[in-house]
Amino acid sequence: RSGRVGTGCQQVCPQSVVNGTNQSCGGHGTCVATSGTSNVGQCICATNFTGQTCDSCIFGVYGPSCSHALPGLVTLPGGEVEPCNGNYLSYSGGISGTGECV
Repeated sequence: RSGRVGTGCQQVCPQSVVNGTNQSCGGHGTCVATSGTSNVGQCICATNFTGQTCDSCIFGVYGPSCSHALPGLVTLPGGEVEPCNGNYLSYSGGISGTGECV
């Protein structure tokens, strides 16, 4: 059955709404069965996607396909990575982001 995995399809795949429709793993991942007694499968997210339902971008990218790099990514002396050359109050990242530095 669609949206289910595992022996006997007993595990439900995590879902999120994409374009008004529930989709397993947000349409950006593959649902796999988990071991043990859980009745919920696990999403293995596609490249640059993250989250339980693969509905977020990893840090450093933005846009509906999580494929646009945030501008001005720099590594600070402590190893922390910052967008906008480290000079911003906020930035527009994530799936609905524009990459704009403010």
